[in-house]
Amino acid sequence: MTRRPEKELDYYAEMLMGIRNKKYESYVISRIIHLLNDRELELTTQQLVRTKNGRFLLDLYFPQLKLAIEVDEPHHDAQVNHDKTREKAVVEVGDVHFERVRIKDQSNSAVNFRIDEVIGVIRQKKKELKTASLFVPFVYGQKYKTEFWLKKGRLSASDDARFQTHVDVAMLFGKNYEGHQKAIIKLDDGHSVWFPKLYENGDWDNKLTPDGKTIEMRKVSGGKFNSKEIKEVKSYVFAHHRDEFGKIYYAFKGLFKVKSQRENEAIFSRVSDAIEFDGKGRVKPA
Repeated sequence: MTRRPEKELDYYAEMLMGIRNKKYESYVISRIIHLLNDRELELTTQQLVRTKNGRFLLDLYFPQLKLAIEVDEPHHDAQVNHDKTREKAVVEVGDVHFERVRIKDQSNSAVNFRIDEVIGVIRQKKKELKTASLFVPFVYGQKYKTEFWLKKGRLSASDDARFQTHVDVAMLFGKNYEGHQKAIIKLDDGHSVWFPKLYENGDWDNKLTPDGKTIEMRKVSGGKFNSKEIKEVKSYVFAHHRDEFGKIYYAFKGLFKVKSQRENEAIFSRVSDAIEFDGKGRVKPA
C-alpha cells in the first residue's frame, strides 16, 4: 500500500511535480507558495471536490481558509460558462471562496501583481480567523496520526483527518491489529466500522450525496451480493480515498444506519457527523 511522503520537503516537491506540465499553473502556484512562505497554512493542489454536477479539481486549495485559487489559462476563455457552473457547485457544497488569476493577454508584471493581491487575500483570511480564535496552525502529518485524534478526543467529518490504514482507524476504537483488509470491523458495543469505496467497484456502485448525509449502495449488473445480507447496525464510515499523489487514505464520513433496503439497493442515513472516544474502545456518538 502506498503511503504519504514522511518528509514535508518530499510532499511539496512531489506536489509541484504533479503540475509541472501545466506551465502557467505551475508558475502561479509555485510563486504563491514561495512568496507566502507560511508553514502554518495547509495547502494542496488538484484538490478533488464532489458535487451534484460532477467531480472537480481545484488548482490550489487552502482547507483552513476554505479558499480556492484557480489559474485561468488561455483555454479557459472558451469555457467561461462551465467555469461559473463549476465554481457555483463547489461553493454550494463547501462554502468555498474563489480567487482567480487570469493569464491570457496579461503581461508578466500584471500576473505577478495579481498574485500579490491573492497572497494579500490569503494573509487577511488567516488574520481574521486568528482574531476570532478560530485558526488552528497546520503541522505537517499531524492529521494523519491516530495518536493526535486520540489525544484530542473528538473526530468530526469536517476535520479532514486522513488515516493511512485500517489498522490506524482500528486504534481509535481500542483494536490493535498487525494488519486488516476486510471491509468491516465489529465493535463490542454492537456497532461496526465500515471501509466502503464510494464509487463503482466490483459488485457495488456506492455514492455519498454531496451534503454528506446519505450513502446510496446499489448492486451493479452481474454483482454477486444481495443488499439484504447487510446487517442493520450503525456503522462508523471511513471511506476509501486516494490523495493528490494517488496514495490511499481513509476519511471519516460519520455514523450511519440503514434507512431502507431492497434486493439490489441499500440506503444509509447519517445519524451523527462526529464521534467522541477515550482511546480505550469506549466510543459514543457526539
